[in-house]
Amino acid sequence: MQKVFCWILVLSFFYSCSGIKKNKNEFDRTDIIKFHISKIIEFASFYHLEIPEPEKINHIDSFDNEGFKKKAIAFGENGKPERIMMYSYLQDDLISIEGFSPDSGFIFKEVRNYNEKHQRQDLYFYQPDGSYKYRNSATFDPEGNMVELKWYWTTGLSAVNKYVYEKGNMVRNTEFGPEGNLRYQWNFTYDENNHLIESVQFSPEGKTISKIANRYNVDGLLVEQINYFGESVQNIYTYKYNNKKLLVEKILYSGTKKISASFRYEYEYY
Repeated sequence: MQKVFCWILVLSFFYSCSGIKKNKNEFDRTDIIKFHISKIIEFASFYHLEIPEPEKINHIDSFDNEGFKKKAIAFGENGKPERIMMYSYLQDDLISIEGFSPDSGFIFKEVRNYNEKHQRQDLYFYQPDGSYKYRNSATFDPEGNMVELKWYWTTGLSAVNKYVYEKGNMVRNTEFGPEGNLRYQWNFTYDENNHLIESVQFSPEGKTISKIANRYNVDGLLVEQINYFGESVQNIYTYKYNNKKLLVEKILYSGTKKISASFRYEYEYY
């Protein structure tokens, strides 16, 4: 379960920092407000030797009546809260995320600031002792697209990401080292409905490092995602929705198409 949780955090962080459009299966504020959702509860069952473990609560997201996420709780294998994150906003802008552990208390704090156009400019990630571990600073073009993101650790500049857009969609994300050396490049492909259908990461030598392939239904909802390492399938996610087009089931398969985990979603309403 720990590996799945960490992978979700990596994907979430990648999409939020890059400015790339989210997949339609992800919960957005529009749906939260439309259906007056107060909580999204994720149940999970993990498989060992193709045998499912008993289903347990895996994650809970709580929202206020304006559709803003205020609290997230991740549960451990013992069914008890393992991580708690609190979200704070100012004029609709997410300005801080604080992480806590029920056992050890404060884990981290992420602080963001915005310009007059409500574009997120600087992000600081603080450790329990109050020192910052890293920060990044964003630059936007006149259309409001993030075109550059500079990463700094305590030792100085660590990386620079540059983004290219076509018709409002990000089509390239290139990362350079502090000396200007190319580290990798992501290329993004969309269908005629602006759905992200393929993301491919290349090495400086032009070799494929990883790839993500998405498939959608007629409603534009993501129904399958295949993740590759090189040209080898690492895992596959499938998604199912209810008549409100809200996610109700997610299945994780291994690269050999055996079930690794199943996730089920329930909703509470105002």
